[in-house]
Amino acid sequence: MKHLLAFTWLLSIFFTAQAQRIRGRVTDEQNQPLPHLTVFEEGTTNGTTTNAQGEYFLEVSEGKKRIVFRYLGYQTETREVNLVKGQVITLEVQMKPQPIVLKEVEINSRDEDPAYAIIRAAQRMRKFYLHQVERFECQVYIKGLQRIINAPKKILGRQVTIPGLDKDRSGIIYLSESLSRYYFEAPDKEKEVMIASKVSGNNRGFSWNTALAFKFNLYENSLPSIADRNFISPIASTAMVHYRYKYLGEFRDKNVVVNKIQVIPRMKGAPLFSGFIYIQDSTWRIHSTDLYITRDAGVDFIDTLRIRQQYIPVTEQVWMPSTQVIEGSGSISFFGVKLKFSGSYTGVFSSYKLPSKYYTTSSVGSSTGKTTSTLQKAPASSARLTRKNPTTWQKKSSKTDKKIAPADSAANVASLDQPYDKNFFKGELIKVEQEANQTDSAYWEQVRPIPLTEEEQRDYVLKDSIRRVVESPAYKDSIDAVSNKFTLLNILAGYRYNKSSRRMSLDISPPINGIQFNTVEGWALDVNLKFNSYDSTRTRYTSLLSNVHYGFTLQRFYGSIGFSHRFNALNRFYVQAEVGNRAVQFHPHAIPFSHNTSYTLWAEQNFMKLYEKAYGLLQSGMEVARGLNLQASLQWERRSPLTNADDLPRFWQRDLPHREFTSNDPQNPLNNAPSFIAHHAFLVEMRVSYQPGAQYRTFPNRRIFLGSPYPTFVLHYRKGIGGTRFDVWQLSVEDLINLGMLGSLEYEVAAGGFFNNKQVQFMDYKHFSTTQTIFNPSDLRSFRALPYYQFSTKEMFAEIHAEHHFNGFLFNKIPLLKKLRWQEVIGFHGLYTPQLQGYAELTLGIERIFKLFRVDYVLLLQDQQGIANAFRIGLGL
Repeated sequence: MKHLLAFTWLLSIFFTAQAQRIRGRVTDEQNQPLPHLTVFEEGTTNGTTTNAQGEYFLEVSEGKKRIVFRYLGYQTETREVNLVKGQVITLEVQMKPQPIVLKEVEINSRDEDPAYAIIRAAQRMRKFYLHQVERFECQVYIKGLQRIINAPKKILGRQVTIPGLDKDRSGIIYLSESLSRYYFEAPDKEKEVMIASKVSGNNRGFSWNTALAFKFNLYENSLPSIADRNFISPIASTAMVHYRYKYLGEFRDKNVVVNKIQVIPRMKGAPLFSGFIYIQDSTWRIHSTDLYITRDAGVDFIDTLRIRQQYIPVTEQVWMPSTQVIEGSGSISFFGVKLKFSGSYTGVFSSYKLPSKYYTTSSVGSSTGKTTSTLQKAPASSARLTRKNPTTWQKKSSKTDKKIAPADSAANVASLDQPYDKNFFKGELIKVEQEANQTDSAYWEQVRPIPLTEEEQRDYVLKDSIRRVVESPAYKDSIDAVSNKFTLLNILAGYRYNKSSRRMSLDISPPINGIQFNTVEGWALDVNLKFNSYDSTRTRYTSLLSNVHYGFTLQRFYGSIGFSHRFNALNRFYVQAEVGNRAVQFHPHAIPFSHNTSYTLWAEQNFMKLYEKAYGLLQSGMEVARGLNLQASLQWERRSPLTNADDLPRFWQRDLPHREFTSNDPQNPLNNAPSFIAHHAFLVEMRVSYQPGAQYRTFPNRRIFLGSPYPTFVLHYRKGIGGTRFDVWQLSVEDLINLGMLGSLEYEVAAGGFFNNKQVQFMDYKHFSTTQTIFNPSDLRSFRALPYYQFSTKEMFAEIHAEHHFNGFLFNKIPLLKKLRWQEVIGFHGLYTPQLQGYAELTLGIERIFKLFRVDYVLLLQDQQGIANAFRIGLGL
């Protein structure tokens, strides 16, 4: 490892010394810097962009070169240079404003703005350009920077310490660079390999900047966004429904005529862009964009988000993004504190490689977007808009038909004529190379296409110095000595003891959170202790867990102790062992103890039904293949019945007329005797889940699941031996589907049954998650008003749960509701068992009320029982 790093360092110094570099500063006529200006070598895809101070540098090969400077709103400038080996020259450029020429057309109230005809032409070509290239590669450099503005000194009385802030408590809180290779193959295969990563203040971390998250393809109808719904492209097939357009004129970028179109949303509250899109004449491809969104687009916490793109010719007929900048600012308010922030992500796309056929100009393809054996070429029109018929075109001057010089030729670009290996795009959507975060400053000086600003240079130096201090054992021990002091507040908030230098901690749960009341134990107290030990990368964890529980009326202690260890963060292989004695519910997740405490004390309704269980558990699980997870467990249990206490304490307990507590027997609310005979049971359980097409972001030491376009299939099997004898299975399918402007649909369908039910104890029945309280379950897989235990079964069963979140699609069309930013949601929950036959719930809800709450109206439909209704409230973030 050390030898390889030394070799890399020497190699980078060698190339830095040998390379030819052009550097300088680009300004406007008032000598003000022009940030994010595109600079590239004509005839290639070797390019860069200026930093916030207008500075740039560009590595080029020796010889005569033409350097192009392009910036929206300014005339494109070209400079010729002649470099010898190892030469570094300074090239300062002052840009001139780009005059926009408005066509001399008369437009009266009956005429359509010419912009609409241009957009329609771009819409017709959208699919062609989306699928024009069957395969390509490129290099992507991304620099991410986020800063906080006027940070508060205290939040909730606690000091806020953020390294690197200035006297105004403003400064950089995140600075990172990444260098990746991006691969694409039609129709939708893609992969990114991160070659190098640098995070200010963290020499072991990896950048979260990724080309896949950064790419913004406006040829797609909709684009993933930070809002609840996808953004709609200004040239989407349905764009005319969402946008208005205004033609602002045209200008010439070298030999290309470019139309400037203003994009105007037709409605507020929808995920729509404002700004400008620049469309090339004749070919109707995107030349560049300058779009932005605001809070009016329904994006929380964001005041403004601006997206600027520049495209350059990779070949005569293929244009690709060269630079992209995303800048934003916003704020978050909570507990009377307002945090303001801003940031930017700047990307440079270069070193494109395409199949060799795209570097020839002798063949012409159709505009259907289908790949042929000849070069796919966009059909060029030789006409321009007229006033009377905006879809009719007039002959242009021959000057505008000059060929665009190809960026690379087949002679100097490695072609991609053969498809990638069939396994290349499987699994790893993003792969971070083993030594990506071990590159040094010399390496970055050689590969970084955008020079650092003075502020960024200072941040790297400052955060690196701070890192060396805070990672020292002496500093960690001093911080722990302060945080480990026990105060009276810890009685309520819990206590944590840290030994950071040895990567260990001990947590004691807040006792106040463990106070509960039920009709079996009366008042009870539950306290959890947890010891954690982890490695420096936090990929291996070891935990010791202990629980102490005491029921004051029952006068009985319960407790447990457990051990768990995760071996790695790649396949997440773990083992867990636990022994103990507890009072548990017949359905482990029937009702939270906090909800039961409230209803037992104030409504005289005791929904929680308990029995005593002494047990020993051994469990293990891992991902055995891509998307295939296996979990298995063995458990021994000694089960004993419990009954309601004879004399419950009256402290804080209401005694309501015409209402009495039910017994602790979930099958017979009037049976105050033990509900079953004590027995032993041995349980074997296995759960297999599979999601086809699972994709990951793979780091050298861990893997993060990034989703899949396919649903997840789960097979669950459980067998009981001893005092209970049964075999039960369940197969379920679940998925979350993004429907773009219409929101998202989440569903789960499950079916199963007992193929052996000779002796089934009630706790081994199939129980259905539900609630009879006013509190809305947070889990999709829960009914909203099904009575607890009433329809538990040891026969066949089937259930379906589905919710559609419109994410404001309907409410945004109603003025008052649009301002409130509440969102609509509908749901359906259905159940079938042989005893129940048919049961269904239809829910109509409003979520994001004050950004936090959700309210649902539940309509119940049950065979032979008629119609009933209920209301539920809960969290709806």
